Amino acid sequence: MSERFFSLIPEQPDYVPSAEAQSRALEMFRSFVPKASNVEIRVFEHIRFIDQGEFFERVACPACETELKSKRWGELMNKAYESQFTNLSITMPCCGFKTDLNSLRYESPAGFARFVLETDSLDLDWLPADRQSMLEEVLGCKLRQIWTMY
Repeated sequence: MSERFFSLIPEQPDYVPSAEAQSRALEMFRSFVPKASNVEIRVFEHIRFIDQGEFFERVACPACETELKSKRWGELMNKAYESQFTNLSITMPCCGFKTDLNSLRYESPAGFARFVLETDSLDLDWLPADRQSMLEEVLGCKLRQIWTMY
């Protein structure tokens, strides 16, 4: 049986909200998914790639939308891993655009983070914009929504 998770991560990979903000956000998020069996916050020592698992479709350049081949993306990920994802800067091979791994167009969405607000709730499709804004205000950052299935 597949496992599905819905995660919210800051747009800035190294951002970790205060303990008070985390507590308030966790309480608020739980109220958004009352049937969830698990709602939690995870804070990692180092930045991690928060992937979409089986929902992965492709990775594309944010400038020209050219698909980044899996082999090349893997090479870029391996290089960034050497710095524990503290340096995500890349130059796109398709058009020379300078960007970072977190800004690539992941279909379905993915990203890098030290802080994750997560649930296993299956009653949730995507978090509505008004609720996401409420959490962003509490946490003090813009958030990215990620669905993961393994």
